[in-house]
Amino acid sequence: MLAYFVRFGERLAAKGVDKTISRVDTMNSLANDGLQ
Repeated sequence: MLAYFVRFGERLAAKGVDKTISRVDTMNSLANDGLQ
């Protein structure tokens, strides 16, 4: 049971990291568009 919770937490953390990375990518592309 504990292993299940650990795996669930890891998946949540990975999802959060993916979301943050995509958000940063979006902000970077918006900034690049603004600079051009």
